[in-house]
Amino acid sequence: MRVRSFSVIFFFLIAGLLVPLSSFSQDEPLSLSDFTFTSENIDKDLAVSLPSEFDGYTSHWTQFAWSWYADGLFMLSQPSPESEKRLVETNIGNELLLDELWVQYGFVSRIAGKDLPVLAAPTRQELQAALQISDVIIRGTDRTPLIGELLKNLPVSLQYRRNRAFFLQNGSQTLYIIATHTQSESDRLLEQIKNARAVIEKYNLFKGLAGVHSNYLLITPGLPHNPYDLINLALQTGCSWVTVSGYNDWMIPDQVTPILDQINFPFVFLPGQYGSGGVMYGMRRYPNIQNNTIEECLDWTAKEKGYYFSYLQNRSNVYHQRFDGYIVTSPADQAEIDSLNAPILTNAGTIDQDIPPMMVVFLDKTNALNEENIWQAIRDRHAVALFEKGRMAGPTELLDALKVLMLEKEFIKSQLDQRVSLQAELRKMALEITLQNNSADAVSGLLSCQMPAGIIISSYSEPLSLTLAPLETKSLQFNLDCLPAACGKDLPVGVIFDNKTKPVRALTHIELPLPAEIPPLLFDQPGIIRYPVTFYNYTDQDPVVDLTITSKGTDQVVFQAQKEIPLPQWQKLISHFEFSLSEGDYRAEIQTLGVKKTAAISIRKQPGSINVSEKDINKDGIPEIIMENAQIRATLLLFGGRVIEYTVKEKSENLLFKLWPEKPPWDGQPRGVRAFYPWGGLEEFTGYPYIGGHIIFNYEIIEAAGSRGRVRLWADIHGSKIEKTISLYGDSALLEVRYAMDDIVPSITVIGINPLVQIGPTTGPEDIYYFPAEKLEERRPVVDRYYGDMFFLKEGWAAGYDTQMDISLLIGYPVNDAMFLHLWNNHPNNTPTPYYYTELQPWLKIKPQTTTYFTYYLYGQNGDWKAALEKFRGLGVVTEVNE
Repeated sequence: MRVRSFSVIFFFLIAGLLVPLSSFSQDEPLSLSDFTFTSENIDKDLAVSLPSEFDGYTSHWTQFAWSWYADGLFMLSQPSPESEKRLVETNIGNELLLDELWVQYGFVSRIAGKDLPVLAAPTRQELQAALQISDVIIRGTDRTPLIGELLKNLPVSLQYRRNRAFFLQNGSQTLYIIATHTQSESDRLLEQIKNARAVIEKYNLFKGLAGVHSNYLLITPGLPHNPYDLINLALQTGCSWVTVSGYNDWMIPDQVTPILDQINFPFVFLPGQYGSGGVMYGMRRYPNIQNNTIEECLDWTAKEKGYYFSYLQNRSNVYHQRFDGYIVTSPADQAEIDSLNAPILTNAGTIDQDIPPMMVVFLDKTNALNEENIWQAIRDRHAVALFEKGRMAGPTELLDALKVLMLEKEFIKSQLDQRVSLQAELRKMALEITLQNNSADAVSGLLSCQMPAGIIISSYSEPLSLTLAPLETKSLQFNLDCLPAACGKDLPVGVIFDNKTKPVRALTHIELPLPAEIPPLLFDQPGIIRYPVTFYNYTDQDPVVDLTITSKGTDQVVFQAQKEIPLPQWQKLISHFEFSLSEGDYRAEIQTLGVKKTAAISIRKQPGSINVSEKDINKDGIPEIIMENAQIRATLLLFGGRVIEYTVKEKSENLLFKLWPEKPPWDGQPRGVRAFYPWGGLEEFTGYPYIGGHIIFNYEIIEAAGSRGRVRLWADIHGSKIEKTISLYGDSALLEVRYAMDDIVPSITVIGINPLVQIGPTTGPEDIYYFPAEKLEERRPVVDRYYGDMFFLKEGWAAGYDTQMDISLLIGYPVNDAMFLHLWNNHPNNTPTPYYYTELQPWLKIKPQTTTYFTYYLYGQNGDWKAALEKFRGLGVVTEVNE
């Protein structure tokens, strides 16, 4: 065994700063641990804050407040939320040609559903007579004597307003007043009030997040959102429905909705998918996201009875008459919306620091909130796009009504009840609930928790009666217990506070790993097997573990062991079992804490010999590792721990992408450090270059000669630990990479095992790739564009064959541990990777708080792929779905 690590040691002698030689004893070894780190805590310093405000005339009467922040060279200006809110309200009046408009809280809500007389500039006697029958609405200008007298009941600051809608009360009687500066404004304000009242009487409003890219099942960079976290984020902003449209997002709602139904937690979570030029919705099956045109998207939605919403820039497209509507991106699109008179939709995209655009749908009061009614409302143009700071776009009659109701406040607050903020968070197995009364009135209600199967809440009687004083915050905590049935799943926990107007909801989730994880598939030679197991203990007792190895087909037990694992609660431990196996196929079963996990082991004799050596091929001071037998020469590159070359020696042909040791065009530039770099070879693709990329892996040559060569590579990247054990056997063409990924940061949820393949000297239509899906699928690279495809394989292999060179490459992996196989054919137009190559990526979900084990195989040979497949099958590494 040989172990190597790298360090470049720099010696600096700085004049005037040398430590006196007497400080060190030459008789004692230097202890580096005596040198300690001292933090200056400068990041705790506060920036200087300079608050300012203005109340007066600019081009109009306005009020705003802001603060400057300064810290050295860093400076920032931020307006106050109250100031921004006032600005929106001021602009609403201007947009309605009713400058300095003020609508008293609840004005429209109070007159909704009532047939009240409207008196224009009445006399005192006319008003008195009308009030004897019912409440009354009167209107007039500031010069109307009665109006002028009534205005004196308002605070002086409101008397100065140009346009006002307010009410005065005398016991059980209410007088509603519309007071404006001119008669035309009086007419206009009355019509706006009537329009807003009609909306209140006919519709319920439901706010939603449309077109979110969750990035949850994505390997490329992006802020990911767990589906339950995404739903909770929507709830906290007053939303009751979400549509997703990012890569692979269409898979999520069908997984999440049934579980929400099981805990009786109402929320509408709808699938969608972006495509060329727009977004598709309303279907259960979606086309490949990376290989479609607008025409193909439209054909697909027509076939599957879905909807296609195009971006506005495609409004002149030859297929525009087939669009179901358009995506709007800002209030500036209003002119286009008016001219097209078509349904609209927003597309939130990735949610990060900015407030995403949202939608407000108007549903008839007789209609429930569900998928069908949401899409019907959108297609009927009963929907408005909502942007940051209260800006909107949509059909004018709905838009104007919402603007008035934003000033009136009561109706919108009742529809999107945010009087109480509700937050729920799980810390280990403690459910922490926080309620905040945001109103100036006391609020009473019933608190209830909705638990999934396998999660038990203690010290709690349902429902819990609570009263919150004005602006009061109240925190509660409940302990949870877990049953084995809940392990290995991501489960939601719902909290509802029913305050007798509209229930407020919050959602959190718990994802406990299985108590034991093992590699799903391993290949090895006869002899001693060192078998890794990762334990996780969710109990307060040390788990007892049983490992059983049986012969596949006969179920004969060939090894069995039991041991107690000393492991504190909520901790993880990686341990090993050792046992000897002869040639054959085996089934491993680990059982602990009432949960079983099974895996496959294949043992084959592989005659021949391996040599593992080190050589700095590219002269960069970092050696490469060469693993070689009679058939294959594999070169390992420590940058990213890649298999950079996999060469079939009979034809002297490397079957992986051929660039290294040359560098891509952005090498040596700042943008190149953060870009996907096609070094080539077998690597991992996620948030590139976070895992792999430019990271130099540590390595250990475990076996350098004999019938097996084995190298272990590992790196700790900002706390995420990835380890690969690469093996080449005898004179076999089989190269195995065993993955063990630990403590992966929560922002990385999916990893793609990603070889950059180039079978033969070029990538082109001479290459054929085969995928065993429902039927055997064939794909050839095209030379005029890049594209991708995805396959849900029935067996864990794929094959590539260069028909001109007559050479093949098989890849394999445990099919049940991957989400799907992703095919990517790259093209020189794909900056910064301007090359032809092919990727064969199984995508796998990261398992939090435990180890994600996986194996990937390369098997190349001269000749047809079918012959290579039969040899590959003979090695026992071909797995079947749900095997």
